[in-house]
Amino acid sequence: FLDRNPDEFVVLDFHQLGDGNNRFDYQKLNELLVSQLGQRVIPPDNATKTIGELKRISARRRVILAAPVRRELDENYFWPRITHKWIN
Repeated sequence: FLDRNPDEFVVLDFHQLGDGNNRFDYQKLNELLVSQLGQRVIPPDNATKTIGELKRISARRRVILAAPVRRELDENYFWPRITHKWIN
């Protein structure tokens, strides 16, 4: 998708992981996403940048990874959880 649409941004916002009965493997998630998307991830340090600034900084970094803060998730790649509101 990103190769065909280089000006698009993708936000992967993980809120509830696992089925509630078993521990979720955050380390495995970290390894998978960083290995597959690491070169495309916008680091959390760039959180205050505008879309225009992000485009100027890098032509490849177009993915935001957001999840609950966990020691198993690399803070250089994962943004803190994005707040959202759902009815009920």
